[in-house]
Parts: sequence; C-alpha cells; structure tokens
Amino acid sequence: MRTSSLFSEDMDWVSVPAPVFGQLLVDIEDANELKILLRTLWFISRKKGAPRPISIGELRADRLMSEAVSLSGDALVTELHRALDALVERGVFLSIDDRDTATYVLNTPAEREAVSRSKIPVRDIVAVAPETWDSPSSRPGIYELYEQNIGALTPLIAERLTEAVEAYPEAWLREAIGIAVENNARNWRYVTAILERWQTEGREDGKPRRDPEELQQEEFRKAFAKYARRT
Repeated sequence: MRTSSLFSEDMDWVSVPAPVFGQLLVDIEDANELKILLRTLWFISRKKGAPRPISIGELRADRLMSEAVSLSGDALVTELHRALDALVERGVFLSIDDRDTATYVLNTPAEREAVSRSKIPVRDIVAVAPETWDSPSSRPGIYELYEQNIGALTPLIAERLTEAVEAYPEAWLREAIGIAVENNARNWRYVTAILERWQTEGREDGKPRRDPEELQQEEFRKAFAKYARRT
C-alpha cells in the first residue's frame, strides 16, 4: 500500500531549541500555547541578525496561526497575549518594551546579549527564566555549541552529532568546532576531518602531543584539503 508524506528531501528545516522537546512538553498543558510557541519559533527562525524580535502584529496577520487556534481578530490577539505572557513566565521569551506593539524575543544567551547591545528596554525578566530555558550549566552542550558556531541543527546533522558524541571524547568535539570557527571553515565535514585525523594519528585526553600552534596549522591544512576533496 502506498502512503503519502508531508515531508520531502529538499524541504526547509527549522531549528527548534532542545528544551521544547524536554520539560516544556510536560509543563505546557494548553494546546494553543504549544501551537503558538511552535509557530512563533518558525517566524523567528526566518529572521536574520540579532536580536530577532517577533510582534503580536506579525502573528495576528499570519493565516496559519489563526487557523491553528481557530480564532481571528481581537480574540486571536487576546489569545496570543495570554500564551506569550505565559511563555515569558516559563522563561521561553523576554517581553520587550515597545511603544507601539507587544514584542518578544527568545530568552537565550545570544538574544539577551543582542538586546543588551542594542539598548532595547526589556519589560519583563523572570528570575527563574535562565534555569527554565537555558541549559542548567553555562557551558553549552555539543548540539547548542554546533548551532551557535557552525549552523542550523538539521535532522541529518543532529544524527551525525549523536554518532560523533558516541565515537569521540567531548573535549575533541569542542576543540574541533573551535578550530573550524577560528579558520572560518564552518562546516561539519571540516570538523569531521579533524576528528578523524586525531583518531588516526592519536591524541591523549584531547591534548595535542606536539606544539599546539604547529599542530593547529597542520590540522588546518590537512583538514581543509580533505574537506576540499569531498566537496
């Protein structure tokens, strides 16, 4: 029997923060709140730069948002305010003091830093927010580290990262990503080339056996050559 699918190989993917699939699934009992969260994350993912604010006005004008919660007009606006304010309380969003419309940004380290640099006044910062939305540790996990430094965490990349976490020490992964960033080679294949070389030639506790500067330059040359051959 033939089955149809909503998904295609060349479709766009949206990077969803890991906490959405964690404690928030337990905490959010209201279906509309969850729908509004997911659609808002989709809008934010389409924005460039930082910070990436989203306003009630943008969400109100979205046809899919209206259909998802079966509301329109003033009733939709009221529901958006209710759900987003609840998500502020959960630490997912920060509420921005905008004179013209209610505006929100994701409550992540990168967005908070961007808001601080832009001098945008924040209306509501809940004390427990960082513990709710961010990792309990200030040190990002490997998946977050990849998103912050390399690119979007697509399902394929997430699978590759999971395999790498099982195959290599965490210190190797962190250092390889750091080298990729330093050499402006933000590509998972480049990171993999570094890891494979370390595994082949040997390392001890994630530390190079030779002079760090000399090794890093050689790693860059060999990893880049291997990456170039694959592309």
